[in-house]
Amino acid sequence: MPVALDVFDRPQTEQDVPTLPTPFGYGDDDSFRIILAPTSDADNDGYVVYAATSKKGICIVATTPDLGTADASCVSAEAFADQGLELSWTIGRDRELNHLVRWEPDGTVYSERTEDGAVALHR
Repeated sequence: MPVALDVFDRPQTEQDVPTLPTPFGYGDDDSFRIILAPTSDADNDGYVVYAATSKKGICIVATTPDLGTADASCVSAEAFADQGLELSWTIGRDRELNHLVRWEPDGTVYSERTEDGAVALHR
């Protein structure tokens, strides 16, 4: 079993529960665990990333509470063990921002934002 899935071994806390409705089927209510929280860094844009499990497999769900948006992606447990899981989405306020989050089997979470070709990468 990938080390990243150890996140589901701890009890769910209040912070682990998304504040927005998530896409249907992308996470059982009691399975959500926060894996990337907003930071004071403007590059984060206030989004929160959760790990979850569902009938679809292992999932990541990204919510942007300020904008009221949620996006999700799932893979089978076997695929997660081999390659991890990636989610990309676009949000727009005054400009269009493309985001990519990658959750590795070792538990590492990468976050990347692009705007006009510029890239900000976070771990």
